[in-house]
Amino acid sequence: MNLQEYFNLNRFWLYLKHDLKLYKKKYLGFILSFILVLFLIDLFVIEQNLYIVKVENNYVRTFRTEIYQVVFLLTLLMSWVLVIGSSFLPLRKRSSTINYLLLPVSLLEKVLVQFIIRVVVFTCLFVFLYWIEFKLALSIIYLFEDKQSLIVPSFGVFDFFEKSLIFSHKIIIILSLFSVTSFLFAATTYFQKRPVLNTVLALGVLVLLAFVFSVVMSHVLLPDEVNGFEMKIFDRELPNKWNTIQICLSTIGVMSSLFFFPIAYFKLKEKEA
Repeated sequence: MNLQEYFNLNRFWLYLKHDLKLYKKKYLGFILSFILVLFLIDLFVIEQNLYIVKVENNYVRTFRTEIYQVVFLLTLLMSWVLVIGSSFLPLRKRSSTINYLLLPVSLLEKVLVQFIIRVVVFTCLFVFLYWIEFKLALSIIYLFEDKQSLIVPSFGVFDFFEKSLIFSHKIIIILSLFSVTSFLFAATTYFQKRPVLNTVLALGVLVLLAFVFSVVMSHVLLPDEVNGFEMKIFDRELPNKWNTIQICLSTIGVMSSLFFFPIAYFKLKEKEA
């Protein structure tokens, strides 16, 4: 087997530069729009989630760290749907699809270029932009607030994880998020028309099927303990702050990427044939 046929570093680098040059206006336009939207989201989240506490006989408004982390995760997931859902832009038109498939680049390199731009580069940008935009939104609020009456905890760039989480939990979360990106890649290669909308619908269907399956199995295994749409899940505490639910969800989250990325690759292979 000739590995150069599937991956060549020089060819990969040239194609990466070609993609960035070809879509630089679209990438730049999206980033500028994203910065504005992210600023408005952070401004709204801060303003809506300030609550009053008593500190040394004075009442001040503050902000929960958990809100910062939850909004970070939700915003990242929604951003991935848009960014990854718009991957492989030439595949949306028949004329550009032919030219795209005939490029002297392997399918693996085409997938890797999209992965690097839309997952690696975008996620790194998102982490820093989210933190910067949060600080900027906070500065705007400070202009209209008395600094003595507003106390917001200091958030570091990488404070998007709950501090109580152990290292293995963080790794599992990262791998599960990686599986989400693999699902989005598989969906965007499968749905040729309206990939973003169809991806959201497909994700919703999967969640609904998982819920229905859990309810049905709960009624089958524990008919006397559940009613209607209730579900009963066995949970056992394990060493190192783990439980059986976390083990199950982590296994599904991590292992699913082993199926979704090959689906994306072979779907492109099918189009090439």
